[in-house]
Amino acid sequence: MVDEIDKGIIIFDFIFLVTLSLLPILTKWMMHNPSQLAVVNYGIVYMVTNLLKTWLAHSQFRKVLGAKNNISEMMTKVIIGRFVLTAVFNLLLIVAAYFYPQITLYAYLALLIIDFFFPEDKTPQKKF
Repeated sequence: MVDEIDKGIIIFDFIFLVTLSLLPILTKWMMHNPSQLAVVNYGIVYMVTNLLKTWLAHSQFRKVLGAKNNISEMMTKVIIGRFVLTAVFNLLLIVAAYFYPQITLYAYLALLIIDFFFPEDKTPQKKF
């Protein structure tokens, strides 16, 4: 849907992909050694990945819909709300990981299971 992408979005997309590629390594570290450092590092990278995903979605919505559109303004409010909620929730999990790494490990596992069964993108898939 986007005809042209600026350099800033490409740079943030590469940063998003780097953080996304770190998640399997940090997951393995966290599962083999559920220490405070492992769970906190996973939480930080997980938070940065989710925030970058939200920001990239926001920038693409603005590019497609235009900046001064009622739908664009509504989507901006929704995405900013999701951004703040994601940041606060992940910061709480990072603080919890500092004090209770084992319990927070299960919380991150529950987040992944919930995200698998109830994804944000609910568009129907094409059947071939």
